[in-house]
Amino acid sequence: MKVYLVGGAIRDKLLNIPIKDRDWVIIGATSEMLLSLNFRQVGKDFPVFLHPKSKEEYSLARIDRKYGLGHTGFKTNCSKTVTLKEDLMRRDLTINAIAQDKNGNYIDFFNGIQDIENRILRHISPSFCEDPLRIFRVARFSAALNHFGFKIAKETMQIMIDMVKTKELLYLTKDRIWKETEKALKTHNPHVYFQVLYNCNALSIIFPEVNLICQYESKYVNKYHQQIYFKFNFFLEIAKISSLNREIDIRFSYLCNIICQYTSFNYSFFSHKIYNETSKKLVETFCRRLNIPSYIGDLSIIFSGCFKFLSLIHFRSSKSIIIFFNKIDAWRKPNRIRKLSVLINLYMFFSIDIKIIDSYQSNFLEKVFDVSNRVSVKSILRLGFTGIRIRDELFRLRVIAIDKWRKDYNNLRTIKT
Repeated sequence: MKVYLVGGAIRDKLLNIPIKDRDWVIIGATSEMLLSLNFRQVGKDFPVFLHPKSKEEYSLARIDRKYGLGHTGFKTNCSKTVTLKEDLMRRDLTINAIAQDKNGNYIDFFNGIQDIENRILRHISPSFCEDPLRIFRVARFSAALNHFGFKIAKETMQIMIDMVKTKELLYLTKDRIWKETEKALKTHNPHVYFQVLYNCNALSIIFPEVNLICQYESKYVNKYHQQIYFKFNFFLEIAKISSLNREIDIRFSYLCNIICQYTSFNYSFFSHKIYNETSKKLVETFCRRLNIPSYIGDLSIIFSGCFKFLSLIHFRSSKSIIIFFNKIDAWRKPNRIRKLSVLINLYMFFSIDIKIIDSYQSNFLEKVFDVSNRVSVKSILRLGFTGIRIRDELFRLRVIAIDKWRKDYNNLRTIKT
């Protein structure tokens, strides 16, 4: 029985990236042998075990044979006779197929070390095309390693394009697609993920809303913009937001709002409506199709649906602001206000001359929420209010509190000027 360190840990070590997880492959062993050594089996589709002390993952060497559609249509052979080379050959990219023995020696059958040095993402063998999820993995690695200068090999991009033509992407589960997208959104350059999917034509199948934007901008962008790195404005917008904020729900909410701005031209910025139902429904559909976690989806729906109300929040009446807080359940979920404040501040930072954004406009949403949230319900109860009158009085006092804060702030600003 031989044990090798494999995959991402080797890649990250060679790139001087902090290693998060270590994966090990075992050659010449069986499940029974590992269980007798107190390893705990956790894999369902193929034998994966947790080490009794380190809790790191150990997998039996295996060979996958394609028999069905999607990324689950494989039969696995985990016999003792499977070699290290056979196990590494089933992996996606050469940079992820390097092993290291107990003495620290590298085993590199597919020139992964050279591809790391040359900053190339290259598939290992023609069997790459058997798993459509690998398209998203390559896009995600491209985003994660973009700041190192990694590029996708031409032959790998071509095989990805050919894979998309088979329509096998349609057999991928929502959860697996979201898992790769979520990881991509956490990278330094998430826009690259969508850019790669666009280049191999996968975007039109999985993210049609984003693809329509890219097609529109591809058609009307001028020749100068075609020469710069960020070929489409959509990618530039995602790149900008990602440079200032790493929270995945913030990034995804901003992405959803970009989509809405391309589809909701008929909605006036000066409308008194809090929600734009068109944008709200579009994002709801988008999130439902991708099975987005609720904490991300809820924020995305609120920001996109209320964007034009929020974009002029400092001009809205105090009454409408309290109605907005009630509508988004801000009193029970105050963190939504912080998130929305971050989002609208980022929008103003990128869309408006920063010189004209004063301290009154900056974080305005958080300021008025804090002022209105200080109104005490207990004081209303002491005055003898009951039933629905409590709610009405609380609403009235909160409006008064915001009006007073606005007046005091404006008086102070007048004095200073």
